[in-house]
Amino acid sequence: MMLVSQLILIPVFAVVIWGYLYFTGKCKNRHFSKIYDTMVICLAITLSLLIANYVYSLNYDEYGKIWKSVFAVLSSVHAFPLTMLAGLLIKKKLYQPA
Repeated sequence: MMLVSQLILIPVFAVVIWGYLYFTGKCKNRHFSKIYDTMVICLAITLSLLIANYVYSLNYDEYGKIWKSVFAVLSSVHAFPLTMLAGLLIKKKLYQPA
């Protein structure tokens, strides 16, 4: 059920990835910039799934069964954009615009 709730967020994640790639702009070293962008996107997806899996494994029996998925999705929705934002800020410091 946790992975089904993650599938619902694919359009949201796609919009965040598009915004990340759109607002980073051009860099002097395109090859390393593409590698960095790919690493940030993979890290954001991995962290999002790991955090959602951790939150889903917590004991929420007193609240009802549906809340496990809801809390997992909410944690994933917060982890993904924050990771992308951190990647954007680090990229602006590491790579100078062209």
